[in-house]
Amino acid sequence: MQMWIGYLMILVGLAMVIAGALAWLGVIKTQNLADDNVWSFLTELLRRAPWVVVVGIILIYVGCKMIGVNLPP
Repeated sequence: MQMWIGYLMILVGLAMVIAGALAWLGVIKTQNLADDNVWSFLTELLRRAPWVVVVGIILIYVGCKMIGVNLPP
């Protein structure tokens, strides 16, 4: 079970880092927030919050530790 959670954390962390990089590059943009859907909110959050990338990197690190990869402390 710990292995599956570790892999899940790595995948979520990678998705957060990729989404943050795409938002930084300007690929992900919101045209209008009047849509009131979840994706518009998330892309606006990614555009305004670079902390998403830091949280993604932390998730990748913790996930690697959980599956047994030897990383520095």
